[in-house]
Amino acid sequence: MPHLPPCHKPFTDKYFLRSRLILEQEGLNPRVTVQVFFRNGPGTLAGVGEAAGAIAAYSPLCRNGGEIWALAEGEAFSPLEPVLRIEGPLGDVIELETFYLGILTARTSLANGLPRPDPLAATAKAAALRQILPAKDLMYFGARHWHWSLEEELCRAAVAGGFDSCATDAGARAAGLSAGVGTIPHALVLAFAHRFGPKQATREAALAFDRHIEPACPRIALVDTFNKEIDDSLDTARALVDRLWGVRLDTSGELIGQGGA
Repeated sequence: MPHLPPCHKPFTDKYFLRSRLILEQEGLNPRVTVQVFFRNGPGTLAGVGEAAGAIAAYSPLCRNGGEIWALAEGEAFSPLEPVLRIEGPLGDVIELETFYLGILTARTSLANGLPRPDPLAATAKAAALRQILPAKDLMYFGARHWHWSLEEELCRAAVAGGFDSCATDAGARAAGLSAGVGTIPHALVLAFAHRFGPKQATREAALAFDRHIEPACPRIALVDTFNKEIDDSLDTARALVDRLWGVRLDTSGELIGQGGA
């Protein structure tokens, strides 16, 4: 099996590290089921053993009664078919999503004939996007889409092309920045739904973020988890008066945002 870094955290999207801290401070650790799938396909799965090995190396999941199921290495999969399922305490897996997704995506992409990313091409694409959006902050969140061993190289390429920040600490520092960026993932909102129910979860997750994360980090609420983007934006804005910096819409292709046609 390929070697692993001593710690996964530098290669983890920052919002998962912050989520782990918030969950610990709030005493919130529900048992969850995580299902991993590819939107594109069909294809041949690769990287299963390496991904499972990373989970075992960095997490007490199995010692705490968690379990992992997966399609076999080299097995065919269809679009949206679960290829990996994890069950166990949320605190044991929330920091690992970036890492195992990057392994599975990279190994499966290569196994199905897709090329290794070209840093020069990545810089050119970043520069083209910067020209289109000259006044916007551009954040690179590509860690989950390729192997951790390329994160530093690809972050350097993105920042060289004009991006302002990166989602992982390792990538940010390699690019000459201080640290990774990111606020709230869907997993954190879903954890608060376990305690408060879907109607209040978005607001409560944002309030918990505000309680436990350093004031210098912008308060940006993720408001699309339950497809009530308008309602949850207004609810969170009322709860974080004068502190809400903005909202994030990350609605998947299968959904239409609230109020959309």
